[in-house]
Amino acid sequence: MMSRRSCFLLMMALCLISFASALYARTTRAAEVQFTAEYLNDPAHIELGKKLWAKRCAYCHGKAAYPGSAPKLQPERYEPEFVYDRIINGFRGMPALKTEFSQEERRAIVAYVKSPGFKE
Repeated sequence: MMSRRSCFLLMMALCLISFASALYARTTRAAEVQFTAEYLNDPAHIELGKKLWAKRCAYCHGKAAYPGSAPKLQPERYEPEFVYDRIINGFRGMPALKTEFSQEERRAIVAYVKSPGFKE
């Protein structure tokens, strides 16, 4: 029979392993997607991203939502991979949307958010 201390240490080790694997999976998934300047500046991608943004994201992040539940975005400060990671994994109160959008749709949202015409 295991002592309480051994049980506690085993549980802590399992939690750390679980956390590390989740963190690794999170970083590798976002890093697998490449964003070229050509992709980010393509009007078709930006337009698709704009439509998807209006349909799903603007409710929390849109101008009419302030002061709302979501923070005001500062896309000029973000790398495209950072935006993509937030879309697939969520953050704090933002839900993970990886199952709601295809990879191409997620990439299009990033193109729109990073575009000069982006407006919350």
